[in-house]
Amino acid sequence: MALRAAAVLTLALALAGQTAVAHAGVTTINDPTGDQVGSGDNDIRRVTLSHTTGNVSIDISGDGYGADGYTVFLDVTPAGKGPDFAVYYETYLSEYAEIRTTTKDWEAGKRVRCRVRTGGGGADGVAAGFSFDRACLKTGGQLPARIRVNVQANDFEQVEPGDSAPGRRQWSRWVGSGR
Repeated sequence: MALRAAAVLTLALALAGQTAVAHAGVTTINDPTGDQVGSGDNDIRRVTLSHTTGNVSIDISGDGYGADGYTVFLDVTPAGKGPDFAVYYETYLSEYAEIRTTTKDWEAGKRVRCRVRTGGGGADGVAAGFSFDRACLKTGGQLPARIRVNVQANDFEQVEPGDSAPGRRQWSRWVGSGR
C-alpha cells in the first residue's frame, strides 16, 4: 500500500512539473523602489518578459515619466558569458528601437535586421513596451529555447544607467517558449 501511494505521489509530482514547463513563457521582475541613480523618473519598478513560440515581448513599468530610453540585454545561450543581444529603445524624442548583437563586455555589436514593434508606453503604468519575432534571436541557426533579461534605464544627462533590473549585470530567471 505504501509503495502504491509513493508511486501515485511520484506520478502526480511528475505531471505537475510537466504542466509548469508546458505553460512556461512569462516572468516578472519586481524591482525595488528608489534604487535608481539620479531622479525618480528612471526608477524601474517592474519588467515583464513574455517568450512564446513566435514572439518575445517586454513591458517596463517605472515611476514618473519614465527614462529617456532602455537597454534590454538578452541572454539566449546558457553556456555563454554575458548577453547575446540587446534591444536599444529610445523614448526621449520618438519610440525608436533596434536589436544588436553584444560582446561579452556588454557592449553593442552588429545591428540585427529585424523589426521591433513599439507601444504600450503610458498604458497601465507601462513606461515602455515592445515586441519582436523570436527568430530575431537565432544563434547558430537555432531559435532560443530559453531567454533571460537584464534591463537598464537610461538618462541621457547621466553617464551611468539610472536603474537596472534585477540589478547591475544580474539576470531574470530563464523563460522557455512554452512549447
